[in-house]
Amino acid sequence: MLNQPSHSVYLDFPGIYSSAGVGIDRLWQAICAGPLSPKPLHGASEAWPQREAYLVDRFDLSALRLDRKMLRTVTGQSSLALYGAHLSLAQTDPSSRFDGSRCGLYLGLPTIDEEIPSWSALEKAPTRLCPTDLSDLFLRETPPLSGLTLLNSSACAHISSTFGLTGTMAAFSPFSDAGLQAVIEGALSLIEGENENVLVGAVSPTVSPVRILQYDHLLWQGPQRMGEGAAYVMLRKGQDEEKSARPVRIAGFWRTFGMTETARVEALSSAIEQALAMAKIPPSAIDWILADSTWTQINHKAQMRAMEICFENNQSCLPLYSAESVTGVMGPAQPMTHLLLALQGMRTGRKLLYGPHGAGLEEEMTGTQYVLVTACGAHGQFIAVILQGRYQ
Repeated sequence: MLNQPSHSVYLDFPGIYSSAGVGIDRLWQAICAGPLSPKPLHGASEAWPQREAYLVDRFDLSALRLDRKMLRTVTGQSSLALYGAHLSLAQTDPSSRFDGSRCGLYLGLPTIDEEIPSWSALEKAPTRLCPTDLSDLFLRETPPLSGLTLLNSSACAHISSTFGLTGTMAAFSPFSDAGLQAVIEGALSLIEGENENVLVGAVSPTVSPVRILQYDHLLWQGPQRMGEGAAYVMLRKGQDEEKSARPVRIAGFWRTFGMTETARVEALSSAIEQALAMAKIPPSAIDWILADSTWTQINHKAQMRAMEICFENNQSCLPLYSAESVTGVMGPAQPMTHLLLALQGMRTGRKLLYGPHGAGLEEEMTGTQYVLVTACGAHGQFIAVILQGRYQ
């Protein structure tokens, strides 16, 4: 389907904000410079399983001139979503979004569960609360519009109204597969004629000590550190994109699910094989693999074993990379960030591999290139997406 010229979907206008700063160029440079140090996480005492995270600096939304009524339902996570969308759309021609064309919005979002009561209120509370005191605390500290802030559709509505997006809208949650789910569904909406352009993005979960406890319950891998960020890209359909100097398109994809560790190996192997089949290429054609930062040890083993099966090689010989050492683990935004790194690499004819002392090692890619990006949800959701580019 995607190999038909009239159905080709191209990627453009990457926008990203991470702990490395604004823009995909800044992230690439940070990767080559070596690992970033995580920052202390406010409120996480020595009793916490993790006390550091890859946090973004404060950013300014004043240029967007948001309505004051909207600001009452904008959380830290949704403001990050707005800022990421701004970074991508700022590169486009504004008239193209307001000439009657349908520009859709597809987002991969974690569950928006801001602390209720707030973390500051919980810190001030006594160690032990009786049921009556606990009820009083919730009634007193719960914001009156919290019901709206907890809806993922609110973040979508904020972005659509702020930037005048009039196409179809969808949100996918809550784990790292959600970002690539949004990419696939956004591409299908173009092919099926629902939209003429699609803004696709993904946002990290809000980083807090409570979130760390939630992930610890999900058997979160201890050495990994959480990260904040947002990554966006515009999807466009049509043969006109092929005339550009370095077009990058979606060549193949597949989505699967596996419950047990054995089933997850089979599921991800199948997803990669089916994506290769859709792209009509052999495994040897893949130049670069951007593997997801797996949330659990089970997923990590499943992903590595699936790679070895599909590419008939051991891990040390595979062209693998993950931006985790610079961005942290950003949930739905992690595979989207890797998608943008793939786009950047194919446009510059470069790829990143693990180098000495944790720095990214650049290598050249020439001719027609294929990059595999994977996503591994915490409960066994797996996605494989293959991008095709050409560097001359």
